[in-house]
Amino acid sequence: MSNIIIKKEDKNTYQIKIYKYLDIYNIDILQNTIKDIIKKIKKKNKLRKQLVLDIYHSKYETIIMLKDYNKLLNISNITEVKINIHTDTTFLYEIDYPIINNNLQGEIYYYKKKFYLNIKNINKDNYLYLSEYSNLIYKDTNKILEEGLKIKI
Repeated sequence: MSNIIIKKEDKNTYQIKIYKYLDIYNIDILQNTIKDIIKKIKKKNKLRKQLVLDIYHSKYETIIMLKDYNKLLNISNITEVKINIHTDTTFLYEIDYPIINNNLQGEIYYYKKKFYLNIKNINKDNYLYLSEYSNLIYKDTNKILEEGLKIKI
């Protein structure tokens, strides 16, 4: 649990980052991880009856968006959890174009006055470098890839 960071984005939404490989195809590991996350959140915050989890998976990091639909009252002590696993998500890194490292091999896209780096095969050194100097984008990345201007390095 030390590799997990939970950030409350708003009243009903939590962003959970797991900084290690999470085997999303192993049901037992996934179930235990989700139970641990829910227990950790319930220690400080109140969760209601229905939770929806969107899981975005990569080689070095897994991001889970937990949405709590607290419109329903939890009369019993049972929490319903719906899990959506996004296996085809493209992770993009929002970068400042001039500080790009020459060792990074990938494609750069320009979209809405921002630069995004798409790396197909990332190694651990490049991942750590990008974690420090960029923002990870995982939602609606297909729109950036389709509508963005592709720049050759």
